[in-house]
Amino acid sequence: MIALALLLGQGFASLPVPVHGDAFPCADRRIPRTHEGQFVACNSAGQPILRIDPYTRVIMQATALEPLTPPIDLIPPPMLGSAPAVTPHGVAWVVGSRDGRRSLWWRSSNGAAPIVLETGRMDPHHPVTDGRHIAWVSHERITIYDPVSTTREHIDAETGFNSAPAFDRGVVCWEVRGPADVDIACSDGVQVRRDDHQTQPVLVGDHLFFRERGLFWVWDRSP
Repeated sequence: MIALALLLGQGFASLPVPVHGDAFPCADRRIPRTHEGQFVACNSAGQPILRIDPYTRVIMQATALEPLTPPIDLIPPPMLGSAPAVTPHGVAWVVGSRDGRRSLWWRSSNGAAPIVLETGRMDPHHPVTDGRHIAWVSHERITIYDPVSTTREHIDAETGFNSAPAFDRGVVCWEVRGPADVDIACSDGVQVRRDDHQTQPVLVGDHLFFRERGLFWVWDRSP
């Protein structure tokens, strides 16, 4: 029996429901993701043309998204296969080294010289953004960085082995590898614990999308 999605100390009006069958993989590792307030997924050809409205759950098709490309002049260059996080305040990207370690760099949009946000010993990777802040995965934690105030928040989390965290409006959700399967936890205390694996979390406001049993599901987290 599928266990209920859980939140300690607060209730929700609905349970997760499937919104699309055949959750096809994408060549672009940054898909599924959000775009203009919609959840974007791939069709059977691997094209990111499926749009799901998080409120009506209407599925539409549109032209494929333009590839997300970082600035071509990033120095040092991004690690092959990594996905930079681009915001109006700047860009964060992963740099690889010859010894196999990774470091996370930041270049502000104000023209300042690039800086290292985290060194290779912490193995930073999977940078994401909610439009203002940057979050990334490193050894046993997720770090949230505010490029305006330059403050940091650390969240204990052993994740980053599969998909990047979801990040929207200051809330981060990530995959948790348990003894039996993979679940999802969020920084606001929400936990999705169900049979089988829940992976690839994507947040669109109060709606949490995830992949489970070959389908995309959505959970309306609003009280």
